[in-house]
Amino acid sequence: MIKETWQSVRRWFSRMFGKDVIKQAVQVEPAASDEMANALKQWIDVFVGSPEWLSCKHPRTINLASTSSLYLARLANAELNFKVEGSARADFLQQQIDRYVIPQITARTEEAIAGGCIALKPYLYGGGIAVDFVRADRFYPLTIEPTGDVKEAVFVDQRSSGGYVYTRLERHYFVDGVYHIGNTAYKSRSTENLGTQISLSDFTPWAEIEPVVAIEGISKPLFSVLRMPFANTVDGSKLPVSMYANAMDTLRDIDFMYSDYCFEFHSGRRKMIVAEEAINRRDDGSCIIPVDDDASDYYKALDFGNNPTKMFEDYTPEIRQQAYQDGMNQLLRIYEAQTGVSSGTYSLDVQTGAVTATQVISEDRNTYYTVSDIQRQSKAALEQLIEAMDVMATLYQLAPSGSYELTVSFGDSIFEDTATEFSRRMQLVSIGMKPELLLAWYFEVSEEEAKGMLGEMSRLVDDGGMV
Repeated sequence: MIKETWQSVRRWFSRMFGKDVIKQAVQVEPAASDEMANALKQWIDVFVGSPEWLSCKHPRTINLASTSSLYLARLANAELNFKVEGSARADFLQQQIDRYVIPQITARTEEAIAGGCIALKPYLYGGGIAVDFVRADRFYPLTIEPTGDVKEAVFVDQRSSGGYVYTRLERHYFVDGVYHIGNTAYKSRSTENLGTQISLSDFTPWAEIEPVVAIEGISKPLFSVLRMPFANTVDGSKLPVSMYANAMDTLRDIDFMYSDYCFEFHSGRRKMIVAEEAINRRDDGSCIIPVDDDASDYYKALDFGNNPTKMFEDYTPEIRQQAYQDGMNQLLRIYEAQTGVSSGTYSLDVQTGAVTATQVISEDRNTYYTVSDIQRQSKAALEQLIEAMDVMATLYQLAPSGSYELTVSFGDSIFEDTATEFSRRMQLVSIGMKPELLLAWYFEVSEEEAKGMLGEMSRLVDDGGMV
């Protein structure tokens, strides 16, 4: 029964049909090979806590894939500065970003780290432009540029209603330099096949979507892809891979060891060995156990004839806690090396079974380099997203035309000991460095703004406003 439940869970998380179904529907071969499609399925299964190696013998997962993905996603976006300025059009774009992108960016980056990438697809919503974050197992790249950028793709929107599964395929493609967005809808009883094609108007949420829209004058797709910077070791293609693509065996071994530890803790709990003479019996001769039979930790001693036994004997085996902790932490060191983070980043507390991350500030810069690479990819994806949203704002006359200045930056105070750096710069000021340079660095303002701050501070001192 337990095994059937796990298989059901795995089917639920892997319910999306394969690339052959997409190929048949759009008559174009998706870029992903069979090896990549299978690898992606495994990465997503591990991420959602349903790895294929769960079994009756090893029923537990520590879910390190999700934990480590969230860890890097938080580091990458902790100090994200996203500003669109310069015009009414810029103000409109900033409003859309603040509403639909910033609140989701960390969680969606987490999914990108796990699946190798995530698509950012803007769409019209309530007089504005919302952004749909499409996970790697929900969109199929068709054409990939030499740079690795996805030029054409199919996006999958699947919903259940009234006992049926409705699927919409949204294809973005170019024909003779003209950008097209095509939509087709399907109705089925199963999530694993498209079923029968229907009109978009047959399903209320899609009733206002046009079957085909042609847009002239643009050379880039109206979506962007946040892709991970890790080398593809699955099939050598330009498709991005998960952070833990090279660590799947290690994730399995970590889960196996964690399951073994939990079993040892459960099976090694305190027991009482009870001699025959100490057991009361009912009229029918059955034993009266002090607690419920199904949960009893009382065991009857074996009768060895002339060998006397104690009436009661406590059996409390020693749990090999330290051995398991050492073994788990060794595997975690391997996982760190395989995923590009600094040694010692993760550690297991066997008291709680939790994997925790250590302080980032370290002389070992592996985590810094990995996060920086992710941030570069994120910046490129966000810049292309703004371009697409700007095009849509013009096409649908959502905001006045106008130029804009875009700033996408990521602070690094998480990786740097700010207090130590401040003290070092204060020492430089004491030996002659301009104080405005210190203020400009600390408050992230221009040197001119820092001079103004110094002037204001001087005025307050002269007026007796500061002690």
